[in-house]
Amino acid sequence: MFLLVVVLLVVVLLVVVLLVVLFVFALVLLTVFYLVSERKGYKSKGSNITVFCPYACTEM
Repeated sequence: MFLLVVVLLVVVLLVVVLLVVLFVFALVLLTVFYLVSERKGYKSKGSNITVFCPYACTEM
């Protein structure tokens, strides 16, 4: 029984760590995309919102 609890805890911790890593990775990707689009001169906020909303909505 104790072993089962330990295994469950380890699995839950792994899933949480994986989710955190994915979330951080998504944030980094969004930041890079935003910086690249800013560099290219797409200054209008509307286009940025329409481009990034699908990514942000799927991550939330």
